[in-house]
Parts: sequence; C-alpha cells; structure tokens
Amino acid sequence: MSNTNFKIPKLFKEDDNAYFSRGAIYFFNHKKLVTSASFFKAVFDTDLYHVLKVGIKKPDDDLQKIFDLGSAFHCFILEPNHFLDRYYVSDYKKIEDDKIYINSKDFEFIQEVYKAIEIKFPWILEEFEHNELTLTCEFDGVPYKCKMDKVMIRDGKYIILDLKSVFFDLYSKRLSRDSDGFLWKLSKELKNLNYDLQSYCYYKAFKIYLESEGTTADVEFQFLLASKDTFDVKLVAVGAETLQSGKDKFDYVFSQVKSFYDFGYEKVEYKEYV
Repeated sequence: MSNTNFKIPKLFKEDDNAYFSRGAIYFFNHKKLVTSASFFKAVFDTDLYHVLKVGIKKPDDDLQKIFDLGSAFHCFILEPNHFLDRYYVSDYKKIEDDKIYINSKDFEFIQEVYKAIEIKFPWILEEFEHNELTLTCEFDGVPYKCKMDKVMIRDGKYIILDLKSVFFDLYSKRLSRDSDGFLWKLSKELKNLNYDLQSYCYYKAFKIYLESEGTTADVEFQFLLASKDTFDVKLVAVGAETLQSGKDKFDYVFSQVKSFYDFGYEKVEYKEYV
C-alpha cells in the first residue's frame, strides 16, 4: 500500500467540459494554444499545419463507438458512482437520450474486466479521490494540460496509471523482451499507437509538477490494458527504452510547436522525423 513518507500531490478535479475548454487550437492566435498529449500525437501523426487549420480529427461513427466504450470503461472503473448519470446500457439506442449509449455486449466486457481487476489488481479500485486528476504546467513556456486516470504511491514511488481498452490478445504479444525487460511485441504495439509519446508527456509533466512542489521522487508510468478480444487485463510498466522512444517523438514535435507558440506559424521550420 501507500508509503507514509509520500503524499499524493494536490492536483485538482474538473469535469470533461471544463477540461476540454481549457485553451484551444488557434491558427491565428498562437498565444492561446494549450497543448496536450492528444495534441502532440495528432501533430506527430499528421503535421502541425493540418492540426492548426483543421483541428484534431473528429471520429467517424465506428471510431466514436470505440471512444464511447473507452470512456464508459474508464468511468465504471474510476468513477463508478457517476456511471449511470452519464451512460445507459441497452440493446437499442434511444435517440432522445442525452446519456451515452453502451450496448449490452460492450457492457459485459466492462463488467468482466472489472472482475479481473478486482482479482489481479484490487488496489486500483481503491482511493477514488486520486482518480481523474487534472495537471497543468508548462513545457519550456508552452502551456500543457493532462488528465491522469489515477495517481498512486506503491513501493516508494509515484505511479501514474492510464487505462486502455485494446483490440488485441495481450498474451499473443509476449514472444521476447527488450533491454529494459518490456515485452517486445507489446512494446511495439503501444509505440505504433503513440502511447510511448503519451506516457512521456505525462511523465515529464508530473516530474515538472513535483519539482515545483519541492519534491524529488521516482515516477513510473503504467498502463492497465484490457483486451476487448479476451476480457483479460495486464498491468504494464513503461520502461526507459519506451520512454526514450516517446521522448524522441516529443522532441521532434515540440520544436515545431515551440516555434509556433513563440512566433506564430510563419516561423515554424519542418524537419523530417528519423
């Protein structure tokens, strides 16, 4: 359990509307930009000009269904008291309902994953006050925000936990390990999804926050992966090699973002990512 020599930092809670309204992406007003891991991932996947002009791509209906399932999965695990306020479970979608629709099959996945977490990682279902915490800081003067699923203290270090529902068999990805012990095939899968970039952004922001509070402590980023295919769960600690991969992507993207924030788009210089 928690190490009594540490305390969870005083981050803050806010609903999704407040979080998403914090800052915006303006092509003609660079000083209003507030970055996030999603923003950096979108820039890496496309380019800065596209994201600034078009925004982060809105999902189509099929992708929106996946996002809704991920959102419901998060809520059921991290904020169960709010689940029925935000979602309804049915075999039929009600057009007039303001709540988010989750079909019965997807809800079965959520329930089975909850049971698996309860057996394998029961501490994740404790200390709800440390769930869904917003952190704001600056990366070299550029505003940044993130909402962390859970912050824990275990084995004398801070753990940032992020929940992901994934669409592959977790245990088919374990043929070999890389130099820091991370499952190679799984590591490759997460890098392809740019989760290495997300984990580095969160890790970097949390370290900056701790330093601002006068605290030096080890920080580890972990993914709780839940397989939609098998209903299995796996806790994966992100190692140094994967964090370095995320840092490489971040450095490439941030050089452009920093130029845009400081001087506007006309000063942005593009370089090929290697």
